[in-house]
Amino acid sequence: MAIDLPPPVEVEPALKPVVPPPGSPDAKRKAGAKTDDLAVAQPAAEAPAEAPPMVAVLDFAGGRSKRVPLSCPFMDGSLCRDAVVINRLTMVQVDKLVSENRHNDLYEIYAEMTGVPAPVLRGMDADDGEAMMEAGADFLPRSLRKAFGFTSG
Repeated sequence: MAIDLPPPVEVEPALKPVVPPPGSPDAKRKAGAKTDDLAVAQPAAEAPAEAPPMVAVLDFAGGRSKRVPLSCPFMDGSLCRDAVVINRLTMVQVDKLVSENRHNDLYEIYAEMTGVPAPVLRGMDADDGEAMMEAGADFLPRSLRKAFGFTSG
């Protein structure tokens, strides 16, 4: 029993093959690269990031925070800020500031000390900002206090 097949198609197909987007795993192969070249060109999977070091939560004796009332309270989103609480930095917080290259910006340091974002601190009333900076100067580590020219402490 013979099967009757239609004659072969002798025209260009109407649909073009889908080309993978640049950067996709199959793009180089579809462009004609040899499979040996692909193995070399593929970057090795990155090693998983190291877990951050363990940090003890200590119960310090004495005052490690100051509350600075604001003469010009303001709305920060849905939060009304009428005071800023400044906390002393821990070693790991100072390391984080340095590793993120934020230690050269006093507002970034105070953001770490207060939990208030640096852009919000920059937008505060000048007198309130100055009062906050003065109140927190003693809480700066000695190296940062010296770098920014604070003479107290």
